[in-house]
Amino acid sequence: MFLNGRIRALESKLLDVGRLDRMIGAKNAEDAFRVLVELQYSEYLNESTRAESFNEIIDRGLSETKKMISESDKDFAGFQFLWAKYDANNLKRAAKIKLIEGKDKIEDFSDENGFSLLGDISQEEVENAIFEGKISENIPNEFVKALRSIESIYEKTQSFRDVEFAIDTALYDYLARIASKSYSSYLKDLFRFTVNSLNLQAIARSVLVFDEKLPKNAFIHHGDFHFSDIEKIESFEDFTNFVKITDFSSVLDNIKENDSDEDKVLKIGKEIDSLYKNFTHDSAEGEISSPQIPINYFERRVQNARMIKFVMFAKFHGMSPEKIYKTLERF
Repeated sequence: MFLNGRIRALESKLLDVGRLDRMIGAKNAEDAFRVLVELQYSEYLNESTRAESFNEIIDRGLSETKKMISESDKDFAGFQFLWAKYDANNLKRAAKIKLIEGKDKIEDFSDENGFSLLGDISQEEVENAIFEGKISENIPNEFVKALRSIESIYEKTQSFRDVEFAIDTALYDYLARIASKSYSSYLKDLFRFTVNSLNLQAIARSVLVFDEKLPKNAFIHHGDFHFSDIEKIESFEDFTNFVKITDFSSVLDNIKENDSDEDKVLKIGKEIDSLYKNFTHDSAEGEISSPQIPINYFERRVQNARMIKFVMFAKFHGMSPEKIYKTLERF
C-alpha cells in the first residue's frame, strides 16, 4: 500500500497530451527539454544540465522507478512480468554478438547497442553466461536450459531466429511458472493476454514478412490458442478469419485493403499495444493494494520515455512538428 500510495502521487507527473504538444511545438530542443522539469525527471535537473543529456536522464529515471518498485517487495515474483522480458532481450543481443558478429565480449552494454538496463540479470552475468558458459544462480532455470542449447541450435540451423525462439520460449515458460504459483488472478490474466497477443503478432509477421506459416518453435504455449489451429494459417486472409473469432478482432479495424504488408504488421502491432495499455490501465482502476498499480505505472513510464526520447531526437534534428506527430502515430 505504501508503494501504491507513492505511485498514485507520482501519476500526475506522467507525460500528458498538453505537455507532449508543448514539447513538439517548442522552438528548439532546449525549449522542449524544459518540459522535463514538470515530469518525474525534475530531481535530476539543475541550471547546468544540458538538453543533450536527455537520454541519460530518462534512462536514470526509469532505473530509479524500477528500484522503487522492486525494493518495495523483493519476494514478490510477479514483478518479473516487468523485468524478465528485458533479460531475454539482453541474452538474445549478447548471443547475436557472439554467434553473428563473432565477438568475445560485450563492448557496449547500452540502449543504443540494443541492450536494456531494466533487466534483473547484470551485464557481468549475461557476459559470463553467453561467452564463458558460466551460469549465475540469479538466472532462472528456464533460461539456463535455453542458454545451454543455443550454440547447437545455431550450428544445426544457421538461423539466429531459432536462437531467439528458444530464448523466448524460456521466457514464457518462466513467467508461466510464476503465474501458476501466484494467488493473483490478475497475473494469470495478464500472462494469458500477453501470450495470446505475442502469438498473433508472430503469425502476422510470418505470413506477411516471411511468407510462411508460423514455425512450430516460434509458437508460445500457455495461451488460449492451439498450434493445431495456428499451423493452418498460410495467408493474411487465413489470419484475418482466425483473428475475427478471438478477443483480438479489433486489431483488424484499421487495416485497409491497399495497405502494404509492412503497414499491416505495424498497424496490428500498434493495436495490440493499445489493447495491452487498456488492459493494464483498466485493471489498475479502483485498486488500492495490488500489483496492477505498479505494473501499469511502470509500463506507462516506459511508453512515456520512448515518446520523449523520440521527440528530443527529432527536435535536435530539426524535424517538423507535423512529421513528429505523424511518426508518433506508430507509438
